[in-house]
Amino acid sequence: GILDYEKGFDILIQAFFSIKDKIALPKLILVGEGSEKNRLRLFAEQNNIRVEFQKFNSTPWEVIKNSLFVIVPSREESLGLVILEAGLMGKAVIASNIGGIPEIIDDNKSGLLFESENYIQLAELLRKLMADKTLAEQLGIELKQRVERQFSYNQMIENYISVFKNLLK
Repeated sequence: GILDYEKGFDILIQAFFSIKDKIALPKLILVGEGSEKNRLRLFAEQNNIRVEFQKFNSTPWEVIKNSLFVIVPSREESLGLVILEAGLMGKAVIASNIGGIPEIIDDNKSGLLFESENYIQLAELLRKLMADKTLAEQLGIELKQRVERQFSYNQMIENYISVFKNLLK
């Protein structure tokens, strides 16, 4: 949604660049607007990375639905709404191991985590999912179940009620 420095899309482009001669890469789609858009476009062009920039609409669901998987390379992230959206659509996610992201993704079970800024580790995970569609499907199924189980509106309401009850004790 936001093409700003803290979202780490330059890390993603670096990861794509590091593997582009080794495998046939799918098209990378970045959705959103922001202060880094022109710099990211130039960086991708200089490195011959095929990137499509799409404007953010009310929901990125159509892009997610047509994707092999979703990548969240953030340098900073409180939760990662796009991870929940991808989960609801049964898509696998590769994301930075920062902020609230590990609350959603159980590494190697409901998604894949990499250390923020580590484009080499991200590249390895990209290769892994591109080579193993069955793994991507399994991660997507597990993420969907996890999101439905732990992040549904009913579950969040129950969690808030529990917090308030504990505060009143």
